[in-house]
Amino acid sequence: MFHEDRPKVKVKKDKVDIAIEILTFTLLLFSFLFIGYHYSNLPEQIPAHFGYSGEVNRYDEKSMIWLLPVILSVVCWVIFSLNDYPHLYNYPEKITEENAKKYYKESVKMMRFINLGMAMLSFLVTYETVTIALNNTTRFSLLTNVLILTIVGFMTIIPIIMVFKNIKRAK
Repeated sequence: MFHEDRPKVKVKKDKVDIAIEILTFTLLLFSFLFIGYHYSNLPEQIPAHFGYSGEVNRYDEKSMIWLLPVILSVVCWVIFSLNDYPHLYNYPEKITEENAKKYYKESVKMMRFINLGMAMLSFLVTYETVTIALNNTTRFSLLTNVLILTIVGFMTIIPIIMVFKNIKRAK
């Protein structure tokens, strides 16, 4: 459980890592700015939950519009912060000086992509929630449904691929 014996290697960010982080925090910021811009025009009751098909199935007071971006921003910030400590992550084999850099870089990059996926979801759901509330409609657009399912799919598949790749490497 404790990984004091693991090497503590600093993972350097490449241009892709920096771009992913900038895009992640930009999307989270846009989620808040979009809400702030439209907040005074929102009705008192807004969509608060959506079914699998994107249909609104619960309404709540408009102040709840901030909940999703706040929660996802906190989660993204925690993951962002944990990326400075990849020696704490779980790996399928013993981490040594020889393999640490490779494992750490891959795991940190995977977590950056997961953060980006959460930021994309935050922006999409925020955008759709505000749009539905302002237009008095009852469901996500088809494009948003497809995008959400695609993002969730990638956020699920990327870690699975990484696990199998690391297990194969460990053999």
